[in-house]
Amino acid sequence: MDFQEITVGSDAYRQECELRQDVLRRPLGLNLYDEDLSEELDHRHFGIFESDKLVACIVAIPEHENQAKLRQMAVAPNTQGCGYGRKLVNLVEDVLAKEGCLSLSLHARESAIGFYAKLGYQIVGDVFNSVGIPHRLMVKKLEPPTGSS
Repeated sequence: MDFQEITVGSDAYRQECELRQDVLRRPLGLNLYDEDLSEELDHRHFGIFESDKLVACIVAIPEHENQAKLRQMAVAPNTQGCGYGRKLVNLVEDVLAKEGCLSLSLHARESAIGFYAKLGYQIVGDVFNSVGIPHRLMVKKLEPPTGSS
């Protein structure tokens, strides 16, 4: 397993877009490539690779000071249930916490609420629709890293 930050425009980013399209957009009758992806230059992209093939990805968007939003998490269908999603979220949380991030938010599809709840995210507010399906806002406070500086 290889965890890495993905650079927009790289081969890894092309794999990320394909995975997000296959898992998150195509099932809803949407096309990721119809969206304005130029703003993604300001976002951070992370992935887990097995034998140079992307199996899980997530995007982190810096928001207010010490806060970020996670979005567009996708795990390849043939590897779902293998722990890649959990591992990816934990690794990204560690990276962001070490950089001073104190809280994360995300918009979870209703089908993913249990997954995020097990990782310590809490529901805030009411159900809302995004990309045509119900979502919930979820948040988590991050612990500052311990150890010597």
